[in-house]
Amino acid sequence: MVGAGEAARLECRGPGRFGDTARWIEAMAASTRGHAVAEAEGPVAVGAFGFGEGQAGAVDAAAVWIPSTLLRRDADGRVHLAGWQGATDDRPRARTPLAAGWSEDGHATWIEGIEAALRRIEAGTLEKVVLARTRVLAQAAPYDPLASFLALRERYPECHRFLVRLEDGTAFLGASPERLASLRDRRIDADAVAGTARVDGEHVEAARRLLLESAKERNEHEIVVREILAALRGCGARVEADPEPSTFRLRHVLHLRSRITGLAKEGSGVLDLVHAIHPSPAVAGTPRDAALEMIGTWEPRDRGWYSGPVGWMDARGDGEFTLGLRSALLDGSRALLHAGAGIVAGSDPEREWDECEAKMRFVEEVLRG
Repeated sequence: MVGAGEAARLECRGPGRFGDTARWIEAMAASTRGHAVAEAEGPVAVGAFGFGEGQAGAVDAAAVWIPSTLLRRDADGRVHLAGWQGATDDRPRARTPLAAGWSEDGHATWIEGIEAALRRIEAGTLEKVVLARTRVLAQAAPYDPLASFLALRERYPECHRFLVRLEDGTAFLGASPERLASLRDRRIDADAVAGTARVDGEHVEAARRLLLESAKERNEHEIVVREILAALRGCGARVEADPEPSTFRLRHVLHLRSRITGLAKEGSGVLDLVHAIHPSPAVAGTPRDAALEMIGTWEPRDRGWYSGPVGWMDARGDGEFTLGLRSALLDGSRALLHAGAGIVAGSDPEREWDECEAKMRFVEEVLRG
């Protein structure tokens, strides 16, 4: 799916952003006019949601728009061209510059944060928390978002690739290994991705076996599966997960992954599912409130768009969202990278540091050319 131009745009923030967005696209569907080439039943909106959820000062923004021209390739490889025009939305836009206050964490601070998390886990007040690191890259010339995106698209065909250009002049792009939620005619697809092993081309089968046999990695994975199932069932869906996780190989890392499938409650839209799941233990932790408090305390800056939902939706409620992982926020000649690691009982701070290094290499290698 590739969109260009803008027929209508919504920028909002706050705890009601998912519901506001769903109502907005439903209203816009009634006021847009399809071009003669349109082959879709109605307009499609694309965009991103910031990670922030329930944290003081966190960016809980939404930036969503209806492209004036949209190319879509279906599962059979056929390409459809659609276009819309004439939509209006007179509400003021909540511009949210997310590139301000860039900073990096240091090794000592990281170790201190992981040790604090492990003490809480041992005390029983926390089961899992995902803590993220940052890295700032800079070069003489501005980064080219489109060239970087095309490089990611070629290098990681098995991932969900995204590029979102924002009104503050920044661009958010990445190649995420997991589907947050997909809804098509009430059919739900979601991924639970958690549990990681670093691998650099050699001894892959040995690494895969060790990952599947690791009690620590399996525990981290099972927490995510359990919580996503509970979140979807909590909004009336009938869902089940694969009985056993499989391994999913990307450059530099192996992940444990379980597919979750089922049927949504009548009248549910994809943003209902996204709101129920996000932020899941795959990007935050559990219990959620305790994990978010740790994230706010120990991470060097607000996550912004990192690890928030990115995707598309239509007026019927169908759509698909990934998570803004293996990503970079580009602002002229600067790039802000994030990578996180799930901390559970048995986590080793140095190993989690190395896991983040491997994850940041996804985008860093592309940006460095």
